[in-house]
Amino acid sequence: MSSKILNSDQLTDVLNKLIDKIQTEIFQANAIGNAYEVFKRLGYEYLITDSVPSYTYVDVRHSKILVLAYQLNQDNLKIAAKKLGIDLSKIDFIEYKSNFDFAKLRYSSKYSDVLVGPIPHKGVNIGDASSFLAACEKAPEEYPKIQRLEDSNGNLKVTKTSFVERLKSTKYFQEVF
Repeated sequence: MSSKILNSDQLTDVLNKLIDKIQTEIFQANAIGNAYEVFKRLGYEYLITDSVPSYTYVDVRHSKILVLAYQLNQDNLKIAAKKLGIDLSKIDFIEYKSNFDFAKLRYSSKYSDVLVGPIPHKGVNIGDASSFLAACEKAPEEYPKIQRLEDSNGNLKVTKTSFVERLKSTKYFQEVF
């Protein structure tokens, strides 16, 4: 296609279509927590770098709680969440797999809180950090609120007690109940 100079009306029409297309793509990506990736692909991530969502201000009505651990007993956890009155559609239970991409949580507003049980230290897209938890501690403003599921000795372990305690301290629980 050859280059041509557009008149003012033609250029305005093309720009309006382009703006609509980009705006729709960004809104759709933002709804699933991937707006940063779209801005980065377009070369404009610097526009939101300073305005990366602060997880202090996540809208819990549109976000979820992620429970991530190796070997989850979801049935018991779901019963405990129901007893607290939490809508189970607001919780994603993900049993850790070695290919879990932690970059999906970075700059994402999909989750207000991540409850982490035992997971291996090495993971996909944790940068130079020794573990996912270390990456979150290094740059907490880049991740949802991370909460450790620990036993009474401080070891990472998913117990009904630790799960209930951490659920009660999530942004969702604090704002809804």
